[in-house]
Amino acid sequence: MMESLSEEIPLEGRYRAFKEDYLKTGMCDPAFNYSGDRRLALLVSAVKTDLASVCPWGRQADPRFFDELKLKLGMTASESAEAEKELANCSRAATSGNTDAYYLASARFKVRASKMMLQKFRSVPETLPPFGAAFIHKKMESLKMVRLTPDGRPDCDSEFVSFDAFSKAVQGYEKLKKAGKLPANSRYLTIVDYTKPSNSRRLMVLDLSTHRVVNQTWVAHGDGIPELTDAEKEKRSRMRPRPTPFPSEKGGSDRFGSNPKTGNEHKSNLSSLGFIRAETEYNGTWGRSLKLHGLESGVNDQMLSRGVVLHGWGVDQMSWTSKESFMKGVNEIASLGALDGKSMNELNSMDGRMSSVAFSEVNNATKGCLGVSEEPVRVRQQDGTFKGEKNQRDLLIELLGGKSNGVQSAPSLIFNYGGVNQKSPYFE
Repeated sequence: MMESLSEEIPLEGRYRAFKEDYLKTGMCDPAFNYSGDRRLALLVSAVKTDLASVCPWGRQADPRFFDELKLKLGMTASESAEAEKELANCSRAATSGNTDAYYLASARFKVRASKMMLQKFRSVPETLPPFGAAFIHKKMESLKMVRLTPDGRPDCDSEFVSFDAFSKAVQGYEKLKKAGKLPANSRYLTIVDYTKPSNSRRLMVLDLSTHRVVNQTWVAHGDGIPELTDAEKEKRSRMRPRPTPFPSEKGGSDRFGSNPKTGNEHKSNLSSLGFIRAETEYNGTWGRSLKLHGLESGVNDQMLSRGVVLHGWGVDQMSWTSKESFMKGVNEIASLGALDGKSMNELNSMDGRMSSVAFSEVNNATKGCLGVSEEPVRVRQQDGTFKGEKNQRDLLIELLGGKSNGVQSAPSLIFNYGGVNQKSPYFE
């Protein structure tokens, strides 16, 4: 009954209802799902992105960011001396030509900085000191993850899906349902806005029967690299030891991957726009995954045969080209002792899960699939409250695949949005 009534409400009214719900939940703040240790990991991840540029391979370390970091963290003289010593070691190793020495020195420097951050921002489970929270938001703003209002709070209006994307998605949902291409009891509509960068939370799940936003998260895009030639392989080998996974520039118009190139061809590794129906769950190369069936001829109808799926993107997909060398450094520093009950080894794994999709400017591309974080997130219940946590990948697979909170429903619809000029027979 609820859905038949909602179809009678103008699109503008339905859009307002979803947005009001979204703003009320506080979901627009990326810290919404990250409490306690995970919020500390969020901070560590953000700063480690900058630390990676402080001591780049082949060049002298740049002390300017480190000077700012010392100021932000309020380092003591002894802490500053320790960190500067590690930075100097990293700088020497970066120009030595010895990759193992560089990885070890880089790991030592990053873990040393991480240790100081954890000590400075130690917190109770649900909160961070005001300075810590402001620092997190500022780092997220610099990484294009969230816009801030003049008073330093997340700009929630800009985080919500655009009306154009919403109206196209809802029109298509209703036409596909009437055409029998979606089950009658399908209730979820997922919008992926590819006009936003991939380190923005551009995937949003809407419950059309309740006008509630169920989930919002990061999602990767297709890298658009058909196959590597021998020359390209050689070129990448020379780039090491810089992290060199699939460069997002190949699949997107900027280094953060907004407006990725799209297509429908086999072996293209491109994202596909348009309407997609969730299919069966299976266990594949990426672990637990969900098959996807494109519903638009010539636009995305090869997705199933191309093997384009929704899968998780966890710590095993970290961007280090020599993860073993990096972990060697982490393990050495781990002898410094546990921090807040977490060893540095555990911290690195936690940071890897956090940063894989959300923060890395190169680790945001897949082979055309929808890659999502595997970090635990809050679960929205049927009554609108948030209760319990679940792996982000598992939550989406269950929601979109037709099983919500243990209740069997129906496969849902996904709409990959590419902008105001996007065409489809399923919307005007």
